[in-house]
Amino acid sequence: MVNKYYFFIAILITFTACETVVEIDIPVHEPAIVIHCTPNDETLRSDVYVGKSLGILDNGNPEQISDAEVTVWRDGVFASNFIYGEARKSYISEAPLVFSAFGKYELRVRETDGTEHVVEQYLPTPPLVGEVEYDAVDLYDLFSGTDYDIIDFVLEDEDTGEEEYYFVHGYIRNKSPDREFYPIWTFSENPVMERTPESVGLIFSDASFNGNAVRFSIKVENYYYEPEFHDLYLKVSKMTADRYLYLRSMSRYLDALDNPFAEPVTIYSNIPGGYGIFGLENREMIFIK
Repeated sequence: MVNKYYFFIAILITFTACETVVEIDIPVHEPAIVIHCTPNDETLRSDVYVGKSLGILDNGNPEQISDAEVTVWRDGVFASNFIYGEARKSYISEAPLVFSAFGKYELRVRETDGTEHVVEQYLPTPPLVGEVEYDAVDLYDLFSGTDYDIIDFVLEDEDTGEEEYYFVHGYIRNKSPDREFYPIWTFSENPVMERTPESVGLIFSDASFNGNAVRFSIKVENYYYEPEFHDLYLKVSKMTADRYLYLRSMSRYLDALDNPFAEPVTIYSNIPGGYGIFGLENREMIFIK
């Protein structure tokens, strides 16, 4: 018994003596430009956010850039200038931007030192939506913790020879004079669909049904929907690949956040020499009731 006791003591000392402290040398972070622009076609005015990146150990707030030159060009022709607004901490287009299919749009951001960042996107054609049905089932969803109704719709996908990307979610719109749109949580049990950040919508590609008409069923929360005060809408968008990849990576990043067992996720970016996203979508806003 005594020999066994000394044996375990020896094992403990051996492992304790083998302990190694590894110091990780984290390189100094060089701030890079961050640009975010995903035009909101409900208002036809676009916000462009411009700032500087932070390092992994930085605790401060990101630096906002308020003196950049921000413009949008369509097919090589100037379309709109953007002016910085202190209230929103973003650049706002001076005039409404009307995006049309097949157009090539360039977002150009020039810093005060002359460095220019140019990102281009081709706007997809509008989605083709067939029959739409609404069912006020008023059931409870355990994942979201909210009551929901069901919207079924038929998506008529075109065979363009290239993979296409879709974005679907529900909206309510005030019946008051401001007529503002507000997104509502949208879910589905269809494995083709992935949640967007904070579950405000669903994204998917046509890789599994290219060129076919497919019926989808989605859940939309009804907590905030009051027929007396709101109209209900279904928004179906066809978006650029960059916008799809950004939304998918952002959703997976948030899912992995604070999970020590999750694989690291890199957020997709299409900004040359920096980080962020310039992405477009062409949508159909369908009135439900």
